Amino acid sequence: MRERAAGVVLPILMGAMSALVTAGVAGGLLVQHEHAAHRALVERRTSDLRDLEARIDALAVKQSEREQAITMLDRKIADASARLQHAEAVTAKATCDSTNARLDAEVTLDRVQCFEAIAQYSVCEAKAAKDEAGDTLLGCALGIGATFLTGGAGVGLAAAGCGAGYAVGAADDACGEKPVCAVDAAVIEPVVLAAHNLTTRPLCGMVTE
Repeated sequence: MRERAAGVVLPILMGAMSALVTAGVAGGLLVQHEHAAHRALVERRTSDLRDLEARIDALAVKQSEREQAITMLDRKIADASARLQHAEAVTAKATCDSTNARLDAEVTLDRVQCFEAIAQYSVCEAKAAKDEAGDTLLGCALGIGATFLTGGAGVGLAAAGCGAGYAVGAADDACGEKPVCAVDAAVIEPVVLAAHNLTTRPLCGMVTE
């Protein structure tokens, strides 16, 4: 009876052990497969991470290059702006200096023209006075001569001769009216400024290099 029971149980136990061994082997193979899949996933994710980091580094380099280019461009813009401002200042000063030079020239021209007019009038006046004196002297001399010739009766003629000489001298005056102008620059300048719609001279200042 025991032998029969052992003959029945033993195959069952052997089958169970074989099933356990088979299940263990299958489980081990499954675990190995899972480990291999996990390792492959980790490697793939690691590779992706490295690629991402490389891309980030490349973008960082490009961003740095862009920032450097922008900085250089800002410097060039600042330099160009400074040069433009300097050129505008130089141009403004040149225009201001030119305006003042033109004002000086006009003031000087007005003074010269006034001096010339006064000088011409003075020369004319002196010549007229000389001619007047000569005519008066001649008339008086003729009158006095007549007085001697008439034995004193020509006193009236002498007076008439002097008066006639004066009249001749006065009639010969062709100088016209005396010039009315200014020779003082301080008097002329406001008039010149007003002609240019200015009240004061422009201040030009200095331009540094």
